[in-house]
Amino acid sequence: MKWSTVNFRRCLLQTYVDLCAGQKKDFDESDREYDYLGWSLWQQAFVKRGSPEYVKQLKYWKNELQGASVVEFPRDKPLKSSRANQGKMITFELSPSVIRTWKEDLASQGCTIFMGGLTVLHLLLARWCNKDDIVTGAAVANRNIHPAYSERLGGYANIVTIRSNSGNDPSYSEMLQELRSRILGSWTAQDIPYHQVIAGIGDSDFRGFNVMYAM
Repeated sequence: MKWSTVNFRRCLLQTYVDLCAGQKKDFDESDREYDYLGWSLWQQAFVKRGSPEYVKQLKYWKNELQGASVVEFPRDKPLKSSRANQGKMITFELSPSVIRTWKEDLASQGCTIFMGGLTVLHLLLARWCNKDDIVTGAAVANRNIHPAYSERLGGYANIVTIRSNSGNDPSYSEMLQELRSRILGSWTAQDIPYHQVIAGIGDSDFRGFNVMYAM
């Protein structure tokens, strides 16, 4: 919801400035045109009609997830039959100098701190799970259908899968570049709802499984 938070602050500040100047903000029909209903109708049509862009994105996911399987952690206790909405958070701090150096190194390789952090996570999961092929998920803003949606409040988010392979014992920089490529690829195919992706690729270990949260 960070995207909406930024938009909310911007709208609140602009409304305050307008009111202080004696101006009244009118939310006319043009503001209502690009709302949840319009977005939902577009998405339904996008999926049902099988537009060229839909076919293109589905083809990307079929290729990207071919042969993939879920990440299974080694466990010292069996999983419970029912899941509870309970969890814990472990926090730690990195020194400003470490963060600054890391950001500079990432920038020199054309990468963001998200890409760097996800690379660390994938390498860690590969070692913990003793598995080369790792698939995780990430939330995306999913506001590509019209520029007006970039300024709207609300959760339009979708989930995309991000895959890596450490079978050839890559260095951190090599894994970083692989994930950079896959992340950018997934961003270009983010319009298909996650459950539609899984349904579209046929028989899959991911059916009924949320790669982002079930881990």
